[in-house]
Amino acid sequence: AILAQIEEHTAMTCVAKRLAELQHGSASVKRNATHCPYSRLRRTRCWMSSALAVFMLSVTPWAGRSDCGAHVAFSTQTTESHVGVLRRNAAVWAGIAPALVTWSAGGTEPWRKEIPQTLEILKGLQRDWPEITKRGQKGGGRVRKVLDFTLIENLSISVANGTPIGATFRNRIVTSVERPELGWQPKDQVQTVNGAAVKSQVAMQQRIDEAKASSKPLELVVERRSQSPIDDIERDLVQAYMKLDVENLPDIDEVISHLNAARALAFGASSSGRSSSEMLEELKTEIDMLIPQLDVVVKAFQ
Repeated sequence: AILAQIEEHTAMTCVAKRLAELQHGSASVKRNATHCPYSRLRRTRCWMSSALAVFMLSVTPWAGRSDCGAHVAFSTQTTESHVGVLRRNAAVWAGIAPALVTWSAGGTEPWRKEIPQTLEILKGLQRDWPEITKRGQKGGGRVRKVLDFTLIENLSISVANGTPIGATFRNRIVTSVERPELGWQPKDQVQTVNGAAVKSQVAMQQRIDEAKASSKPLELVVERRSQSPIDDIERDLVQAYMKLDVENLPDIDEVISHLNAARALAFGASSSGRSSSEMLEELKTEIDMLIPQLDVVVKAFQ
């Protein structure tokens, strides 16, 4: 908890410093080790986690909850490889007990799904970067939403002519689902009906009635917002590094530093007005460095 507070404070300090520099035109856009206090944060975090690791290497406290099926056993460590020490150190830093966690019967380790999903989300941002840059501050807001744990998807719902639409709506938002087999989910918001954009409940209903009157099927595009796999990426990375027996994985501290820098820069780009273009350029650099690192991790278990 202390380390999380230190990192949050440092990230906000970094954003404030960048905004001041960019607004006064006093700094180069190029980042360096002294430009942002992340290097100092990394040294502080490394020292603290190493001290904790010394204790955790000797004795791991017992923790258990019978209601969730997860138990961590009391264990005494003997000899460990250098890689094992680094992984245990990383686990302590993340606030996760380094003993093996037994997942519920029949369950799958979430990191095996969520790390590849995070990688694909970042690649999607990379592909869409020209459009993000054109939108300036709004583009920064889009990236911020993604990195702040909100996943936005556009999905198609097809309804055959003469069949019920299978959902009820309020302000174009699904409030209840009668035909889940069509793909409807609560809180889906209708964006288009048969290719025509709709901005209100009245406009949506008008397009639906027109399709019914002409005996046409319905093709609706809905926007769905859900929790992004990026929400748990730090925990996922630690669990992956603990599990994988691979020597050439990128340094976990560096990976998470790039992620936190991207979050801080996205926050700045979404709220800094005329400085957004400079911060978006730095944000793209962080994402470009993060993608190949996560790609190495994913290839280690796929």
